[in-house]
Amino acid sequence: MVLARLCCVVILLDLTGTWTAALRLFDRFDLLAIQGLVAAAVKLGGVLWALGHGWELKGFVGVWIAADLAGMLTSALLALTVAARIGVLGAPKAPLRQVAARYPGIVSFLLTTNWHATVRMVSKEADVLVVGGLLGPAGAGLFKLGQPVASLLSRATDPLYQAVYPELARLWSAGEHVQFRRLLNRSTVLAALVASGALVIFALWGKSAMALVLQPEYAEAHRAALIYLAASGLAMGSFAFHPAALAMDRPAESFAVLLTCTVLHFSALLPLIGLWGLEGASAAYVLFYLAWVGALRWRLAIHMNEATGEG
Repeated sequence: MVLARLCCVVILLDLTGTWTAALRLFDRFDLLAIQGLVAAAVKLGGVLWALGHGWELKGFVGVWIAADLAGMLTSALLALTVAARIGVLGAPKAPLRQVAARYPGIVSFLLTTNWHATVRMVSKEADVLVVGGLLGPAGAGLFKLGQPVASLLSRATDPLYQAVYPELARLWSAGEHVQFRRLLNRSTVLAALVASGALVIFALWGKSAMALVLQPEYAEAHRAALIYLAASGLAMGSFAFHPAALAMDRPAESFAVLLTCTVLHFSALLPLIGLWGLEGASAAYVLFYLAWVGALRWRLAIHMNEATGEG
């Protein structure tokens, strides 16, 4: 319980979103990459040190906290340094009411996007608890193995996700709807090709790699991990969909699609686990992304056609 409370405190202190937004506004995506590298380096180095010195769970939690704090501090220092260089730190501060009055939709935008992030986190993490409740700790552990493998794809798209939203927002606000559609389509195709390649590689050599890196008995999770990776491939191919909805000023629609697909995901999770075990849990995640990609792409197409006069 003490460890969980410490982690919660770190989460409450996380203002990385503010610093990330500032760096995106200043067009300093190179510095965003540095922030991610610092956090990853601290985490990797700390884990290797903990393993070498036989640390227990408390030590690994300490490493996680230190890595997160290092990433937060780095992003804050980088954003403040850039802001100081361009002279915005000394700019007059406007009251929140004045900002809300000048930009009427900003409050609803912030609330909706925060709820979106919360529901998204539930859809990504709560299924492990369901698997553990039905298949026991061993089943949950094997299912959890697939998530780090799949997270490699999401890590690859993180820099793209950070960069594509400002560009999509600029194109849409400038009325350059044809270019907006081209950027969205091009981003989708390129990301889908990379995801497909990763899926083929893991299908061919993933089982051997899991047996080599972990232990031979863990290789039995390969099929579930492969199915889970297919879901992450869908996520990677559609990484620009949510930023496109935000650029169109349609956060509520994106949130409604996410909420509906999350309900569908957990409605299918129990029966699919009953049918296919770990593979069923991964299949439910694929179902979630198939529904999410199809529904959000449909809504985006409607708004793009309306903007270009094709609807």
